[in-house]
Amino acid sequence: MKKFKFRLDPLLRYRSFQEHQKKLAVAAARYEVMACEAAIENTVLLARTTSETLDSAMANGMDATRFEWFKHYLEGLSSSRGAAEARRIELMKTLTQRQLELTEKSVARKVVENLKARKKEDYYREALKTEQKVLDDMVILRSARKINE
Repeated sequence: MKKFKFRLDPLLRYRSFQEHQKKLAVAAARYEVMACEAAIENTVLLARTTSETLDSAMANGMDATRFEWFKHYLEGLSSSRGAAEARRIELMKTLTQRQLELTEKSVARKVVENLKARKKEDYYREALKTEQKVLDDMVILRSARKINE
């Protein structure tokens, strides 16, 4: 019996490649989101430790210039956190979009895989029918020879 050959194997390989590329894009987007969240956490931690340092320095007394430095630094951390949160929102939108694209590519690949599975099943079913028919014909011919002898 001949081996099954699927004519659309190149298309299946291409769609698998596209899906793999989208998986890499989703992973990269997820990494960017995680890095941005880590930056936000780091900024929050810096602001908290700076506030504690400012409180302890104010309790011991500090000059106005140093107080202004602390104040400007905390404002800078606050604006940095706001920018990072805005960037995180944009990165989440990008991640969502890339996940949708990955879903589309996965569906496209699965369609071709399902078609391949159906075609393979049909091929082997037909091959078995043909083989069974040949065997039945051989049995009939043998029976006919025995009768004629």
